[in-house]
Amino acid sequence: MSEQRKLNEVERSKLESEYRECCEDWRRRDKYVLDKLFAAGIVFMSLGVALGATPPDRSLIRLVVLFVGNLFWLVLVISTVKDMYYRDGTEKLLRRLSAQLSINSSLQALESLKSFDDGLDFQGLRFPRKISIQRDKSSILLPKRVRNWLLDQATFRWILAFYLGSLSIFVILFMLILVNYIWGLNLPI
Repeated sequence: MSEQRKLNEVERSKLESEYRECCEDWRRRDKYVLDKLFAAGIVFMSLGVALGATPPDRSLIRLVVLFVGNLFWLVLVISTVKDMYYRDGTEKLLRRLSAQLSINSSLQALESLKSFDDGLDFQGLRFPRKISIQRDKSSILLPKRVRNWLLDQATFRWILAFYLGSLSIFVILFMLILVNYIWGLNLPI
């Protein structure tokens, strides 16, 4: 790899500004996914109550409720996948910008932070929002195996799996009710 050229003041200022904007964008996308989960829980519960309260002989109403649920869940899946996609792209750009600005290892080089025994892992720190701590020094009061398994999971993948599972449930219910409505079957729904 060739040696990096020295940045002039204007270039450095532009890259630092872009770095700050990318950090904010990354945090915002992270928050969007988590905020949508709360809304999705409320909608999932509301749709379940609406379906449960609608008499089985009102198939058309149940189909409309499920259609709206399917549409909402499809939008959530698309939105979450895009947020994850763009957040990952932003993270890659942040890594490049930090390398260009020579701040990749700026925290590791701070001598004043090395005297603490609080478990923060500065050697592994590569991205500002992913600050980890030694697992045995965290305040998570779970058995070691359970804690480690939970910490190793990708949160957004679980959220996406929840959305996809919910969408599948709504699609199946929609089809079953539609079959009942069209052919007059008496499927247990």
